[in-house]
Amino acid sequence: MMKRIKGFAFAFLAISLTMMSCAKDDEDTPDDPADETKTTFTFDVSDNYIAENDTSVDNRAWVLIYSQNNDLLFEQEVENGKKYEYELTDKGAVNVQLFRARFSNGYYNRNLYGLNVYTNVTPDDWKLGGSSDSDKEPIGHASVDLVDIDFYSYYYPTLKSTHADGYYDSESGNVFEVPLYYTPDAIWLCLQPETGAPLYKWVPDVSVNDALSIGAGELEAMTGLNVELPANNHCSVYVEGNDLSSDDPLWSECYYKSFSNGETSVEVYYPTGVFNDFWTYYRASSADSYDVYARTGPSISEKLLTLDVDATITNSNVLDFKATTTGAADRCQVNWSAGDYYTNSFNYYVYGEVKSSFTYKAPPIPQDIMDFAEDLIDLNKLDGGASIYFADYSVINGYQDYIKAYRVEQRNVNISGSDYKGKTCYSNKSAIPVIDDKEMIKQIKQELFK
Repeated sequence: MMKRIKGFAFAFLAISLTMMSCAKDDEDTPDDPADETKTTFTFDVSDNYIAENDTSVDNRAWVLIYSQNNDLLFEQEVENGKKYEYELTDKGAVNVQLFRARFSNGYYNRNLYGLNVYTNVTPDDWKLGGSSDSDKEPIGHASVDLVDIDFYSYYYPTLKSTHADGYYDSESGNVFEVPLYYTPDAIWLCLQPETGAPLYKWVPDVSVNDALSIGAGELEAMTGLNVELPANNHCSVYVEGNDLSSDDPLWSECYYKSFSNGETSVEVYYPTGVFNDFWTYYRASSADSYDVYARTGPSISEKLLTLDVDATITNSNVLDFKATTTGAADRCQVNWSAGDYYTNSFNYYVYGEVKSSFTYKAPPIPQDIMDFAEDLIDLNKLDGGASIYFADYSVINGYQDYIKAYRVEQRNVNISGSDYKGKTCYSNKSAIPVIDDKEMIKQIKQELFK
């Protein structure tokens, strides 16, 4: 029997850019979009935008365009590998909506419906979905025999090549099969105990069919670094080794830990002499918000840097949303959700510029989309609460630049020295949900690197 190794198997398969939106402008009137010369929208759908699933119901996707007065101008279900056009007759900014329906009978048996609204955009070329090697097959395997090492006794164990996790064959003693996607490839072993420094082993120049043996005496201890955090009631830290010289998303998990005792400083661990760059993620939750900081660089960040923004939501209803904001960021994202994350859910996100006031009135959802789950995809069920998420990127300058990078240039921002700050404010400050770090890290990775 083959068994996938445990730990956070974050399959960060595509790495370029996918972000959300809010510009550094404190005026009440919207900015003029950067380019109003085009009159035609094009939506170029990649070959893998709509992923296949393991159910009899196909995943599906739509593009919708609304005027600023909420008139439906364009509605189109899209298919992989096709291009769609819409000629805008009246010059000016519109709102683009992307609807996704995803079905699964996997671990959670979930039906997921999502609608992303990009406000204040002008005609341009949009690329839906980036290039992906998710269907790429390994060129072979190497075997790794862990001698005198009880892999599963550790709090957070990892064994992988530069591209994929290893698999344990229960019929072959303590031997793991590790898929290789390159020749040569490398093997990364990381064993994190409940407390103290993780142990690691980096094995370069691994070829297909190599049979490796790693003994407990070969493992090295990681270096510790004290990281400063703001006041919080829960925090988490994550460190990942990167190889930015490759076009592929090479990643190696080094350390993860969460804390719930109000720690304002924690010990973070990393290996020395292995990786040229690290991707670090820190999160701190307080009574009414949470802060996130992520950075790529040759050294580990010693502090969670916060974003100096705030929001007061005066009406959380998606049909007549109103909020006031202070501070500056590259974009904001208003979130609503209905249903149960573990079964069926509907998420509605609106992206826009950071202004001293933010308003949004949701237009009716077309009936062919409502037909998926009319009792769930219901705007009236999104009035129980909302949150605003602010994001600021060192490689992006404002909302229009974000939109351009996200949908036009596919700008690669996986560069050393880039950082990301995020902050979420809630309308119901007594009911902040528990944050799933695995999902949060995945979202940030997808947002920064598409």
